Amino acid sequence: MRGQFLSTIVGGVIGGCVVLGLQGGLATAHSTHGNDTVAVRQLNVLDSHGKVRISLRCDSNDAPRIRMHDSKGSMRCAIGLGNEKRNEGPFLYMIDSNMVKADLSVAEDGAPTLFLNGRDGKPRIFMCASPSKDGELSQLVVYGNKQDTRSEILATEGRTGLSSYKDGVMRTYSGIMPAGMAGMMVDDAAGNPGTIIGITSDDKRVMTRLEKGDRIDMATGQSQTDSQNQK
Repeated sequence: MRGQFLSTIVGGVIGGCVVLGLQGGLATAHSTHGNDTVAVRQLNVLDSHGKVRISLRCDSNDAPRIRMHDSKGSMRCAIGLGNEKRNEGPFLYMIDSNMVKADLSVAEDGAPTLFLNGRDGKPRIFMCASPSKDGELSQLVVYGNKQDTRSEILATEGRTGLSSYKDGVMRTYSGIMPAGMAGMMVDDAAGNPGTIIGITSDDKRVMTRLEKGDRIDMATGQSQTDSQNQK
């Protein structure tokens, strides 16, 4: 769907360049080996009322960009290659009448990213597929109305699961943990594990409630208190 949309826009703009160029209104046509070439600095496509609705030009950094405007002249969509000097990648940027934004782009590390913002302009959904120290990482984040409250699905080598955050602190996690334990973890307000239910990498069943200050070995399922009692 998106590919067809972009192809239609680009094809229409290029076709408009050729037509306007041949009419002699905006550019001069040059013949090279029997092929017609149209060269312009900027191309504006007008509606029936003479308002600019599509603008095709290169920015000051010489990066090509297409801007689309509504009937009031506000930019509603932009497609471009980004500023290479700032390591920006290609992007598709959309704005509705209430300034709600959607951004599909390629990050500096080559990762594709998608941002969807709410009516208040704050982030609501973030998706990416990016490199990490453990290999490729896939991530989906859904944000709440309050800052730093979110749910996150993360998948990478050695870890995959769903976690929920409040005030920037992880409170619950369900999935496979970095050390190989599969299960569920509930944390206290400071982010310290409180209750853990799961199975370790060697199939040992674990169900434990940790006291404040206790720690658990995710590989063996033993808490700090258990280890001290066995000595």
